[in-house]
Amino acid sequence: MHSRYVRHAADEAVGGRAVVIDLSVRHLYCKNSDCPKTTFAEQVTRLTVRYQRRTPALQHLVNAVALAGSAGARLLAVLHCVLS
Repeated sequence: MHSRYVRHAADEAVGGRAVVIDLSVRHLYCKNSDCPKTTFAEQVTRLTVRYQRRTPALQHLVNAVALAGSAGARLLAVLHCVLS
């Protein structure tokens, strides 16, 4: 193990409240000498994706309303989905 850090992932709203999941993630060394990466962070299956700050479920919801443009943005606000 190299180190630990806290990862924040936004998820779908529950009961009209925005949800943010805080995960303690391990940063690990790669022991394979042929691998170009020396360290990597562990991923939680179906909860995190590399370089994403949203869960796959929230990303699916955002993609579903993205075609609606500004109307989709208003819908996400009504659904309490916090996006940058």
